[in-house]
Amino acid sequence: DSIGPAEVWLHPLYGKDSNYDLLLKVIIFIGTAIGMISFGAAGDLFGRNRGLLVCQYIQIAGALLQGIVPWGSKASTYCLLIAVRTFIGVGAGGVYPLSAAKAAEDSAAVDPVHKSVSVAWAFLWRNFGAIAPWSWALVFYYTCGEYADMEPWSAPPASRVGSQFA
Repeated sequence: DSIGPAEVWLHPLYGKDSNYDLLLKVIIFIGTAIGMISFGAAGDLFGRNRGLLVCQYIQIAGALLQGIVPWGSKASTYCLLIAVRTFIGVGAGGVYPLSAAKAAEDSAAVDPVHKSVSVAWAFLWRNFGAIAPWSWALVFYYTCGEYADMEPWSAPPASRVGSQFA
């Protein structure tokens, strides 16, 4: 989950603060660790399917709140975003142990090696799911955006690309 695209509007409205920016970028990983620990145990208590459903609801709620809650002063906006991104991280982190356990349990194989392969395949497909939105964004950008009339496989002007990372 990248906060980079949101910084396009966040910095002009509320100013750039390196401490807040760093927290916005790393807090989701702290939430992920919390989610891994807590939902691994919760999945054992309440079931894998319920746990996965709760994780998805947490991520949906967090994504919606991330778009709704930023208001007020600079400090309140950044603090609200940090809290919501922690929430998203908890939901995302919970998916890891639950999906691994579910993939192993749902595997028809009895052999531990084949169960491990089932878990690996489950995580492989997660990666394609994570890449899909970015891939579609690039497709739409180059087919419908300002570079739609460029020759195929040519890069945008270097000055435009460099300004995105400045």
